[in-house]
Amino acid sequence: MTIPETTSAAPANSRLIATQMRSAIAGALLWALAISSVAGAAYIVINKIHFARVLSGSMEPQFERGDVLVLKPIDRTKVTQGEILMLPAAQGDGSLFVHRVIEVNRDKGATLVRTKGDANPVADPDTLKITSKQVPLVTGVINMSWAPMVGVSKPGIVFLFLLLLVVLGSVFYPRKHVTEKSD
Repeated sequence: MTIPETTSAAPANSRLIATQMRSAIAGALLWALAISSVAGAAYIVINKIHFARVLSGSMEPQFERGDVLVLKPIDRTKVTQGEILMLPAAQGDGSLFVHRVIEVNRDKGATLVRTKGDANPVADPDTLKITSKQVPLVTGVINMSWAPMVGVSKPGIVFLFLLLLVVLGSVFYPRKHVTEKSD
C-alpha cells in the first residue's frame, strides 16, 4: 500500500491571492489617476487656465528660468498695482512678457499700466494700454527650473504624458513570465 503524497495548495493559493490583490490595487490606482486627470483637465478648460514657461531672469527671485506659471484671465478693469501680468511686448512682434504692475491709470474706459521686472533696476520704458477685455494674471508657479525645457511645446507635453502612462503601466502591470512545468 502506498501513501499518497500530500501537497499543500496554501502557498500557491496565497500567491494567487496576492497577485490578484496587487492587480486590483494597481487597477484602482490607474482609474484614480485617469479620473483625476480628466477632472483636472476639465477644471483647467472651464476656468480658462493657461501655463507659460519662464524664459528670462527678469522676475527673479519670484520666478526662476524654467518655472511654469499658472495664468488665469481677469477683467482689465480689475487690474491693480502689485499684480503680475502677462502682456504683449510694446514692439508688437507677438512676443509676451511677465512683469509686475507698478502703476495703473484708467482714462475714459482705457486701462494703462506701467510694469517692471523684479530683478530689473528700472521700470519698463513703455506705458501699455490693455485693449482686450481680459488679461492673464499669474496666480501660481510650479517650480520646474530643475527640469530641461523639453515640454515647452504641446507635442512635448503630450510626449511626456504618454511616457508617464507607459512607465506607470509597466510598473503596475509587469509582463508575466511563463515558467515551464516539467512532468
